[in-house]
Amino acid sequence: MTRDSTRKEGRAHPDDPRVRILLHRIAAACRNTLGDTLAGVYVHGSLAFGCFCWTQSDIDFLVAVRRPLSQAQKEALLRALLALEPDAPSKGLEMSAVLEAYCRSFIHPAPYELHYSPMHRARCLRDLPAYCAEMHGADPDLAAHFTVARAVGLTLWGPPAESMFGPVPRAAYLDSIRQDVGTACSDILRTPASTTLNLCRTLSFAQEGLVLSKEQGGLWAALCAKPPPYAGFAQSAAESYRSGAPFLPAPAQAQAFAAFLLPSIFHPDFFGQNI
Repeated sequence: MTRDSTRKEGRAHPDDPRVRILLHRIAAACRNTLGDTLAGVYVHGSLAFGCFCWTQSDIDFLVAVRRPLSQAQKEALLRALLALEPDAPSKGLEMSAVLEAYCRSFIHPAPYELHYSPMHRARCLRDLPAYCAEMHGADPDLAAHFTVARAVGLTLWGPPAESMFGPVPRAAYLDSIRQDVGTACSDILRTPASTTLNLCRTLSFAQEGLVLSKEQGGLWAALCAKPPPYAGFAQSAAESYRSGAPFLPAPAQAQAFAAFLLPSIFHPDFFGQNI
């Protein structure tokens, strides 16, 4: 890791050697397969925020590249990442490879060279060349990933994250995180803790411009009593997320919580400057 990641390591990493070793192996896999095409490797998500849990979290990272990836480079990178999965947390690894030019000068939705997450594992194993040839495009989620990387990202290799990732327009980030909660009234019945906390962190940005993790979003809502009738609900979701204990609210209560927050989250006046 670079000096930048070492500086943030105590805050962002759990005291778990499995994570430290895995991060070194991820960086090595990127360097070995991409060579001088590689511009940097950056962790975002729960690990960067310091609320990672081996049994509940995945490891999210961005790979910045200097030029478009060849088919051979894509296949080699994914083979290397697939080989790491047996030693990864149960939720796996999620990666997007993006041209350095778009990291530094953001456009929305940002184009990507290659993407992988466990939901695509079966397809990769079935026909890796076809997957690599087809998996490219533009992803609105990258606005959120770049924002988090710029704010709290861990640099595994390359220049510091705050210098690699340029400002993301507030409207682009808000659009990205709003897309995660657009179906919250139904999602909250299947994943009550995660959806509750997503709603809270989205509201925290819409109203106060805060870039928070799921857990931080729930604690913000509880501390600020936003919304007042549901502070305890948000607190319970955050505690469940932190401890792994079940969070099983009554369906009607869960849907009422989502319905209460969504109008504020999608208020048309919540736009502003770059972040």
